[in-house]
Amino acid sequence: MSEVPYDVRLSELLQRVMRDFRVQAYRYSLSQKLPLSECRVLFLLCSGLPVKMNKIKQDLFVSGACVTSIADRLIRKKLIIRRRSDTDRRKVSLVLTDKGRSCLVRLEARRKGLLKAIFGNLTERDKKTIEDGVSILAVSLESVK
Repeated sequence: MSEVPYDVRLSELLQRVMRDFRVQAYRYSLSQKLPLSECRVLFLLCSGLPVKMNKIKQDLFVSGACVTSIADRLIRKKLIIRRRSDTDRRKVSLVLTDKGRSCLVRLEARRKGLLKAIFGNLTERDKKTIEDGVSILAVSLESVK
């Protein structure tokens, strides 16, 4: 029996990890009764400062129409407000409301609980190994043109 090549083993492992993270993210968003896309926008607004729609579009890799649709739903839920620039009405930013901040606190608590469940039983050595490996992977991915 021949050994499975490294690139195939690694590819399968990464696919499994990404699938499992997607499943957890989906469950996470369901627990808050918010689609994952809306959760992602709320996390982008976590600083409390206005964030331009174009920045959100770039960070999420979605179209302007998609960000507008997500923003409209979050506005209807009273989680964010839309602010237009006084000098250029085409420039639009989103800001969390008090209700949005409360929702974000709950989302963050759930996220921390999930991370604790994933990494809580690992040894410090295993955590360091994972951190080093993910760091190397991130640098490698960033170098790919």
